[in-house]
Amino acid sequence: MPNKTSRIVNSTFTSQWTAPNNKVLYYHKLIMENGDEGTCGLAEQSPPKIWSGAIITYTIDEKNKIKVISSDMDNETKPNGNQKSNNGGKGGVAKQDSFLGYAWSYAKDLVIAGKTMDDVEELNKVARYIYTEIGKMLQNE
Repeated sequence: MPNKTSRIVNSTFTSQWTAPNNKVLYYHKLIMENGDEGTCGLAEQSPPKIWSGAIITYTIDEKNKIKVISSDMDNETKPNGNQKSNNGGKGGVAKQDSFLGYAWSYAKDLVIAGKTMDDVEELNKVARYIYTEIGKMLQNE
């Protein structure tokens, strides 16, 4: 399988599975900008490397299973402030446009879950607010 590179348009947690050795895998449906769609199983429920907006290098098999090889968000700061970094603890800050997909996805989860399409305008307001706040935070870093 050749490596591919594309931006994640949508990343949705779908399920989790516990192996006999009690190791938990979290499955996500990924929709890529290049049209690929597939399932990715990882040891973390919401790692930055598969946030919407991340650019990943990956393989995808005939069963649409995606294996992430690398991500431009591998060393990014999580929303709770924890860092996943191997550069001496300094962390990294992604380009502001990388957070657009994350802001939209997070706003969708907050507003749309269990609601109707009447909430789309509220979704837009929340997404713009989160994106603007992230931009302000990045400028102060």
